[in-house]
Amino acid sequence: MKSNKEVFKKLTECGCCDRCILRFFREKKYYQYASIAVVRKRLEEFIDDTPTALKEEICDSKNENEIINEKIEEPPFKKHLKSPCSACLGLLEEQHLSEGLNKLLTTINESGHKFSVLTLQLSVPPSIDLRQHLLLLFLRENFSDFYNTVSDEDVPSVKDAWKWVVGNKLGDALKIDFSPTSDFQINVQVSHSDVELECEFLEKLSPETFPNRRLKNLKNKRRQKNVEVFTRSAVLRALSVIPEDKLKLNTTFPPQVTSFPCQYENISCTHSPLYLAGRYNKYSRELCQTPWLIEGEKKMETSVQDLIVDVVKKFIVTDKIVFSSSGREDVDVRMLGEGRPFVLELQNPRSRDVSQEFINKIEKAINGSTSEIAVRDFQDVRKEDVHMLKEGEEEKRKTYSAICVMNRPLTKEDIEQLKTLKDLVIQQKTPLRVLHRRPLAVRERIVYEMSAEKIDEHRFQLSLSTQAGTYVKEFVHGDFGRTVPHLGSILGAETDIMELDVQCIDLHWPPKKI
Repeated sequence: MKSNKEVFKKLTECGCCDRCILRFFREKKYYQYASIAVVRKRLEEFIDDTPTALKEEICDSKNENEIINEKIEEPPFKKHLKSPCSACLGLLEEQHLSEGLNKLLTTINESGHKFSVLTLQLSVPPSIDLRQHLLLLFLRENFSDFYNTVSDEDVPSVKDAWKWVVGNKLGDALKIDFSPTSDFQINVQVSHSDVELECEFLEKLSPETFPNRRLKNLKNKRRQKNVEVFTRSAVLRALSVIPEDKLKLNTTFPPQVTSFPCQYENISCTHSPLYLAGRYNKYSRELCQTPWLIEGEKKMETSVQDLIVDVVKKFIVTDKIVFSSSGREDVDVRMLGEGRPFVLELQNPRSRDVSQEFINKIEKAINGSTSEIAVRDFQDVRKEDVHMLKEGEEEKRKTYSAICVMNRPLTKEDIEQLKTLKDLVIQQKTPLRVLHRRPLAVRERIVYEMSAEKIDEHRFQLSLSTQAGTYVKEFVHGDFGRTVPHLGSILGAETDIMELDVQCIDLHWPPKKI
């Protein structure tokens, strides 16, 4: 029966590094990968029949503090081996790990992020998955007693081993803990120059698993440049459907040692978004809710969004702020009462440690910077609660106040008639004024109740409560018969609207600050 020592020797001959040999021994305890000294000690335990000989074979590190035996001469094979590991492409070797750790620390320090815990995300070239699969097939072929039932999932991945090693070292350097649910994430993208060269045979054997192959031949060079044919998911799909004998016959088996190690292509730091919610009042009839852009040019100097976001940016450094609200009002419509609920999504903030006291300062600064709007109940909310902003958008009520004009005087009978109308169902065809940006459709809406108060001979104040999404202006003047019935048809007169205010939005979110 073959021994673990023979497995070790065969993997060494294939050009595998110590950590990858430990992976193929299916070691899943993360702390066994922490340092090269620990790795070698664990390998000795696997090969307990000749520990001294093993020490001499694997003791090739230049770090004297990690050498198990003192001054052991490296064997001839190790002396001339300068190529990166054939399994991890150098990613788990000491020099590459040190390089990665230094780049991570530099990126973190330069990013300006503040955090107490973090998580690591690593993207590796798909050729690493291919190589692991081929090496496992090689072990099955040569050591069936040990590997006949072992699958790719049984062998710790290069990604996991890298995170175990780098995570431990990074935690020591920064004096922080790791958590898979951390709001702060370091994203590391690793590339290799020979991915296409190594994986192209898979496309020939299983073209249907590479859907992007059609795009790479497009004449549109701009599109072709961004197309990635050999994605990790496509390579894994191919490996799951191509028979083992075809894999062995169509590539170097076991995978040959390459001359070029992996490269750290991109390292970035991101915080999960921070959500700040509140309610705003708009007091101007010459202010749009969001920037009004036509062909990239602003048509109005500012907006509700600008007045809020520009102040928040002075307090919190972030990549981008996305503004969302529960509906919107027209430029010439005021938002009164308790205001309209809104939320800001702050993408990749440099710090998520914001107290309510700090947010109150931002609210005060917004309100002190303009007389056109005001913000209230400004607070930090959870991502899970943001859906409340849009929930029930078609069902919730809105209350309006409008100054209307009629071509005849409003009578007491008119006032009484409007009072008696409850749950009036109307049909509204998409208004002419918004037809350029909204699809043509007929929408059924409900006017729950109305009341009117005479101002002078021809003007009156109309108060009404409607289903969200009701076009109130069109309900008043009819929009050339596109809203049926409308106020004019009910009163038997020509009616129009002079001013409109939103008085209340029946959405109790975010909660009022105590």
